[in-house]
Amino acid sequence: MKPWDRTPNANQQTGISLIELMIALTLSSLLMLGVMRMFMDSTRSSATDSALVQVQDSARIAMEMIKRDVRMAGYRGSCVSADAEPTPGSIVDFDRQSVTGIEDDKIGVDIVSDTLSILRAEEWSIDNPVRITSFYDTANADNNTIDLTRAITTTADEVLLISDCRQIAALNPVCADFSSCSQLTANETISFKDYVLPENCTPGNSEDCPLLYSLGTDNGMTYSISEVGLIEDVDFDDRRKGSDGSPIFALYRNGEEMVEGVENLQVIYGVENNNQTQYCDASTLADASACPGITTHIRISLIVASSNNVNTINESQTFDILNLNTHNTLTTNDRRLRRAFTTTIQLRNQG
Repeated sequence: MKPWDRTPNANQQTGISLIELMIALTLSSLLMLGVMRMFMDSTRSSATDSALVQVQDSARIAMEMIKRDVRMAGYRGSCVSADAEPTPGSIVDFDRQSVTGIEDDKIGVDIVSDTLSILRAEEWSIDNPVRITSFYDTANADNNTIDLTRAITTTADEVLLISDCRQIAALNPVCADFSSCSQLTANETISFKDYVLPENCTPGNSEDCPLLYSLGTDNGMTYSISEVGLIEDVDFDDRRKGSDGSPIFALYRNGEEMVEGVENLQVIYGVENNNQTQYCDASTLADASACPGITTHIRISLIVASSNNVNTINESQTFDILNLNTHNTLTTNDRRLRRAFTTTIQLRNQG
């Protein structure tokens, strides 16, 4: 008999049994479950890593921005030393007002955070500087009037800084309609009679004349925390929200959004008196008797949050913040990732 003539055995197996199929399906399911679990863990880990990078980048940018401005706090102009005497009647005390703020200022909805104000002189215009050609009108014996190289436009609340490199005066200028003024008048309590122009400062050679500086307002540059869109008065439904629908907060400078995700700013002020340092908050810093001396450095802390959820469930988190009163911790309860960042900044321009 030839091989191809043989009749198949009825008991010969030609496929897989139901039991084998069930075992294969079970093993495949377990394998897929493991793969899915690995994928979900990897996705969650990637989301956490991305959120952490976002938080760290936001903190770094915010810190560098604040540091840059704080290090210029108290700047009185290119030729003025840190111990230059202010003219009587000046409306700014650089030693105590270079950095100030508001303690636990409530801005927006349920946000309690400090504000930080930085006072520094800035040239009126970098590209086209404005210089002072006369400190007072000798013909009319007007000791509180200055002449400028060109007309400027100012406002009633703007603070200007005047200097002859020996002394300084901070003042709200008086100008007709505060528009196109080339001659400014100070408050009557300020006198420029003792101010002296450099020998080479003449109407035909103004490059050696003193520069005109602006301090902004008497509070200077202000950092604050607010809900994104709140300061701009955006409709509530149009404000940016996180993935959980909760508001997103940001660091603002002079009312302009700078860094998203910064939820809390706290500041304490290091004041030196008789070679001893005392730390004050903004409320006690304003009281010279309670916190005497010169502010030499500040310490700031930021709480920065991710924009989107990271945790699978709400988690309560508590962070230590720089606050001298009983409110020295911040507690949150949601699914966002947060970190606290703290630094100390020296004031370079203090006497």
